[in-house]
Amino acid sequence: MSVTTTPIFIQAGGETAESARRAIAALVGGRGGIIGAADLAVTENGTPNMSVNVGSGQVLIPGTEGTYQGIYLVENRGTLNVALAASDPTNPRKDLIVAKVADAAYSGATNAASIVMVTGTPAATPTEPAAPANSWVLAMIDIPALDTAVTNSQIADRRTTQSSQKGRAAALGGIIPVPSTNAPNHSAGLAIFETDTGLPRVSTGATWASLVQALTKTTSGSNRMHWGTYSGTTDASGYLTITHGAGFTPTVVLAISGITGGGPGALLGVDTITSTTFRIRVGSITVATAVTGYYLCLS
Repeated sequence: MSVTTTPIFIQAGGETAESARRAIAALVGGRGGIIGAADLAVTENGTPNMSVNVGSGQVLIPGTEGTYQGIYLVENRGTLNVALAASDPTNPRKDLIVAKVADAAYSGATNAASIVMVTGTPAATPTEPAAPANSWVLAMIDIPALDTAVTNSQIADRRTTQSSQKGRAAALGGIIPVPSTNAPNHSAGLAIFETDTGLPRVSTGATWASLVQALTKTTSGSNRMHWGTYSGTTDASGYLTITHGAGFTPTVVLAISGITGGGPGALLGVDTITSTTFRIRVGSITVATAVTGYYLCLS
């Protein structure tokens, strides 16, 4: 049927769990994801062994067993220790740590949320196991042959980088925090914040355009303004020359660093201003460093 017989939340009686989950799905555009940036992070045990710790937090998990299954909210309160299987004596393997939901309305007889390991198959060149139904991958763990203790260097964070998991959860129309390498599918007007570059972008339907567009305003004689983004690599002293494209020689240039270098929102020193370039200096740099950020030219 195309229209449900009973719209949710209008009767005095109870609503079905599926109806409530469908409401959640509508609010987030059908997307899952962790809620906070630190939610459900996977780390080594305090004394490394064949287990890992999963931090507290929440995740929205889309159901994958039914057309109208909706989205589940799963919460972990406190630190959860998850035991791993013993390592293989000969070959390495890859394991997954996942948050998952078992729902007897769609399969099996269990109704429960859990955070579990999915053990991979040992092989000379191991591959990752498939994630179970109704799950969200939190981490992938490399398990060498004869391993007895998992450390952080073996744990790959997959909460926002798994191929089918495009960033954190966000309300429909909200800005999605996501690595630039794992942007969601294009939809005109969809906005993202690249957590690795510090840049906001919006989908044109085909490409990710920067929200910080070059802007030039010219009035009589003065009051000229131009702004844009920059990226590059400083020299060992923190200097980087930037081509600004303002079309005039600015009287004042303000430059702010992004998250790649110089710290979030760090105001930078500017000198050597010309009609086409200016030079910034990022403090506390002693080696060549990649930086990105914003600038504003005024005249």
